[in-house]
This record gives sequence, structure tokens and C-alpha cells, in this order.
Amino acid sequence: MRHRTVLRTSALAAFLLAAPIAAHADAQGSMIAFNQALAHFQAGDLRDARIELLNALKANPNNGVARLLFARVQLARGNGVAAQTEIERAVKAGIPREKTLHLTAHALLLQNKASLALETASSAGIPPQFGSYAARMRGRAQLQLGKIAAAGSEFSNAQRIAPDNPDVLVDLARYQIGSHDVASASKSIDRAIQLAPGNVEALDLKGGLVRATQGLEPSLAWFDRAIKTDGNSIEARLERAATLSDMKRYDAARADLKHVLGLIPNHPIALYLSAALAVREGKFQEAETILGQTKGVLDNYPPAQLLRADIALKQKNLGVAFENLSAIVARAPDNPGARRALAQVQLQRGDPRGALVTLEPLTKLPRLDAGTLAMMGSAHAQTGDFATAQEFFERAAKLAPNVAALQTQLAMTRMAQGDARGADAGLENVLKTDPKSVQALTSLTYVKLRAQDYRGALAVADRLVAAQPDLATGYNLRGTAALGLRDVKRAEAEFRTAIAKDPKFLDARRNLAQVQLITKRTDQGKETLRAIVAENANDTRSMMLLAELAGGGKPSQERIDWIKRAVLSAPRDPGPRVALVQTYLAMNQPGPALTEAASLSRERPTDLRLLQLLASAQMANKDMPNAVATARRIVELAPQNPQAKVLLARVQAAGGPSGLTDARATLQAAAAKGGPGADQAYMGLVQLE
Repeated sequence: MRHRTVLRTSALAAFLLAAPIAAHADAQGSMIAFNQALAHFQAGDLRDARIELLNALKANPNNGVARLLFARVQLARGNGVAAQTEIERAVKAGIPREKTLHLTAHALLLQNKASLALETASSAGIPPQFGSYAARMRGRAQLQLGKIAAAGSEFSNAQRIAPDNPDVLVDLARYQIGSHDVASASKSIDRAIQLAPGNVEALDLKGGLVRATQGLEPSLAWFDRAIKTDGNSIEARLERAATLSDMKRYDAARADLKHVLGLIPNHPIALYLSAALAVREGKFQEAETILGQTKGVLDNYPPAQLLRADIALKQKNLGVAFENLSAIVARAPDNPGARRALAQVQLQRGDPRGALVTLEPLTKLPRLDAGTLAMMGSAHAQTGDFATAQEFFERAAKLAPNVAALQTQLAMTRMAQGDARGADAGLENVLKTDPKSVQALTSLTYVKLRAQDYRGALAVADRLVAAQPDLATGYNLRGTAALGLRDVKRAEAEFRTAIAKDPKFLDARRNLAQVQLITKRTDQGKETLRAIVAENANDTRSMMLLAELAGGGKPSQERIDWIKRAVLSAPRDPGPRVALVQTYLAMNQPGPALTEAASLSRERPTDLRLLQLLASAQMANKDMPNAVATARRIVELAPQNPQAKVLLARVQAAGGPSGLTDARATLQAAAAKGGPGADQAYMGLVQLE
């Protein structure tokens, strides 16, 4: 929004001659106050202009020119509703309607009514002296409607009518910036400043252009100059505050924002910038409180939605972050930054397939940065497609060969594909460049643990502790390696040290519980796990451990209760739901087992393990036709898997005498085909007979 518009003398005269002087008892006093308001307005002092206009209108409520100047003040303050109200009052006071249409269009634009503003500014009755102003408003309306070419035509028309009008040049420069024609925009702004050195809008726009092309520090001089010209310029104050905040000069930025909020309490953009400042200082609760003061005005403002997402992420509230980022992507599907941020949240929520859908449009871009490639690699890795993940990590590593994190991710992808030697070599290469890389040392320890090289894992964990003695991870890994070496006493000591370093480190606390269980301290182990769940209501792993311990390790209602809690805490994780089906079956509760198994298979219709579980639940419910259909589906998905055909035969055989014939035919066909599954088929035939 703009708070100062410089009127040249000729334009101002045309503006003021719109109505006769009101014949009122206090007309003379009203006009004296009006003239003082006009002087303040021309000097850019909107506050004092407003005060004098209130005096003028108090003396004579029907002073039409005062009403119209009041509308101009409201337009400069960005208040379209108030401006339109004053325009209507001016018309009632005798100002001809046709001489207010250009201002009405401006007021409508400030209310985001672009179509109506375009219609109003296109009226044939607008006097020629306001033609340039009306063309500018039509250009702005076309921009709001997304009609870029039409907007450019209107701004060119405005310049043709008034080639040396600074306001026209400023609007033209904005259009040129939006069209990425920086050179032309710079010329237009410089010409506007040459014609009107005190044009605050031009100075402010110049500052923004310098900031984008030359950096933060050089832009400050232009914002300072704009504010020196008009100390109450809202736009210049906000731009300078944003720049100072980027420069980490928070106190100076806060002073500008305080000034703006003093002029316009609850100014939404000032509140947004104040909230962003609080986030940078780590005051997340304060930032949320400030955003709440906007009362929904910024709910659909993308920067505010990004800020809310950032606050949510820092507070580990992934649901709120997901909601805000999804709204931004829906509104601006071509925004790559929003897509990357949304995909990152989806990965953190355990939805890699959703992340891949979000990132898919970015694959059509001519060039992808290393960060996006790495994110795609992570998403593929989480879906189990490690070959594709490796391709993306390799592309990312080529673009950023010195980024240790990428080399580490690439090594771990190789490990997931069974290339332990390649993973080991890759991580050692990272450590040659950065011997204290926490991620590389941690990953290398995991590689050695997975290979059951516990002494090697212990040696790498020792390096991690030496490099980062205050980091709990190193002690936890040393404990894991010691446990692999069956040194339970040392393992417990290491886990306790890790907890002392970080009392909220869940892995170490769970590992301590495992040691307590191994050493027959079952009650202590349960107590440790319950304490974890009490403090972390969504810790699925601890809940599942407690489920295994429930009922003395046997299927029980207590086990079901713990598993149900785990399902609620991680509804997208199939692990707890699979355990729930298995427990229902073990406790001879086929109905609930089938309901849960059917739901799982609908969500993941090609997952062989879930289809096998569904077949078992259908058999337990004596639903043999559907059980056979499910088994056939497994064979269709894995035609080369001998176990699939043996499973189909078993399901068929369970269907009674007619099913035995089908089962025999299935096994005979599998045996006749030969290959790795022939032996299993023959064994199945023996068992069947």
C-alpha cells in the first residue's frame, strides 16, 4: 500500500475544481482547514492532513473538495473501503460523479475488486484530465486479473497521455519489474525520481530494485531517503524494516515496525514482519500471538502461510505445516520453493509417496538443484526403491561434490542395496575430507553394526565421541556395539551416559529398557518404556515393545490395547496394524482381524505381505472364495515366486474336496514348470496326498 502520492499543480487544480464552494455558515473556516490539509498532503504528511480534514468537515460536513481530498488520503493509506465511502459523500456534496470514477476504481482495486475497478475506470464519461490516472488503474486491474499483455498496453497508454507524470512512470516500472525487464524498470524509476525527487513511491521502488540487484546494504540509502522525505510512508518503513531484519539489525527493524503500528494499529503486513522477526529470534509463541492479531486477514497470504509452516516445523507440529504448505501449492502450483517445503514435511510425516507426487512437476524443469535431487533420492529410498534413489543421489553429488551429507546419503543407499563394501568406502572418503563429520561417522557405525562388525562399529563410535563429546549419539552407538559384543554391563553404562547427555534421547532410553529386559529386570524395563510413552504420546516403538511384553509375552487384551494406541499414533505405519491383525488371529477373533486386514490391503493393494495376511484372515472367517481370489492375486503379482503358488494350493485345499482337486492341479503345474520352485511344489503334493 502507498502513503504518499505527489500531485503536480495542474492535476491538483483539475482535481479541486470539481465542485462549487459550499455556501455554509462555516464555509470559510472549513476552507481554511482544507487549505492547511492540502499543504500537509502535498508535503506527504498524511497524519496532519487527516487532522485538518476532520476539522474542515466538522465545520462543514458538505465540503465536497474536503471529502474528495479525504478520499485521496485514505487511498494513500491503502484503505479502499474508507476511500470509497468518502467519494460517495463527496458526490452527495455536489462533486460530479464522472470526476470521481478514476478514484473509485483505485478504491475498488484496494478491495481486490479488479473486475469492477476495470469496468469503472473504462467509463467513457471520465474527463480527459483524469485519462492517465484511469489508464493506470486499468493497468493495475489487468495485472490483478492476470492479463499481463493488456496491463502493459494500459500502462503504455497512460505514459502516452502523460509522458512526464512520475506516478505513471512508477506504475510502468512496477510492470516492467514483473515482466523481468530490469533495465527498462531502472530507467523508468530514475526518470520518475529526476522529475520528482521527493516522490516516495519512486524512491521506495528504487530501493527494492537495488536490493534485488545489488544487495541489502546499498538499498538502505534509498529507503532512508524515502523516509526522510515522508517519515510516515508506510511502504518505505515496511521495506526498510524487512531489509534491516534480513541484515539481522533487529532493533532498528522493530523501531520501523513500531512506527507503522503507531500510525495504523494492527496493520497486517507490519504484524507479519513483526512475527517473522520474532521467529528469527527464536520466539515462536510470540510469533504465533502476533499472527493471531491479524484476525484472519493474512490467512491466504502466501508469505504468512510459509511463516506459519516454519513456526509449526520448528515446534514439530507437522500437521499445521502440512496444511499451510498444501494451501500455498494449491494456489501457486508453479512455486518450486513451496513444493520442496511441502515434500520435506511429507517425508517427515512418513509419506514418501506423497512427497514424490508433490515433487513430480519439478522433474520437468530444465535443471534441478542438488537439494531437490537429494530430496527425491530420499523419497525413493523411503519407498524402498534404492536403485532409483541412488541415481538421484549420484546426480546430486555431481552437482555438489563437496557436500558431505550427499556423499553420506549415497553411501547409505548403496548399503541398502547390499553393497556394504561400497558404502564403507564412500563414507571413509567423506571422513578423509571431514574427519569429524557427525553424519558420516554415525552412518559408518550403522554400516558396521549391520554387517555385525561390532568391534569395527565400536572403533568408529569412539571416533564420534572423540569428535563430539557432548553429543549423545556417540555413546548410544557405543552401547549398541557393546551389546553386540555381549558386554551388557558396558552397554548399560553407555546408554546411561547418552541419557545424561540428552535426557530426551528416545533411542538411548529404549535401548536401556532393552538391557533391563535382557537382564531379567522386566518391571524396570516396563517402567522405563511407560515413562517414555507418558512423555511422548506418539512414540510407536515403545508402545510396540510394551505390547510384546503384555500378558507375559502371550496374546492378550492388554497387548491389543497397546497396539491400538500405536495404530492411533502412527496411522500411516502398517507395522502396528499388521501386528494387530496377527494378534486378533492368535486370539481367535477372526472378525476384527478381517476388518483390519481388508482395510490395509485396500490402502496398499500390491503389497504381497498384506495380501497374505488378508488371505489368512479370510480363511479364519471361512470366506474361502475370497481367500482363493486373494491368493490368485498374489500369484498374479509374483508369478515367479514358488511360495505364492504353494500358498494358493493351501488355500484351495482348505476349501474342501473340490478345492483339493484345484490345489493338486496348481502344484502339478508348478512342478511341471521346473525351476527353483519345483521342489517346493513336489513337497506340497506329498503333503496334500
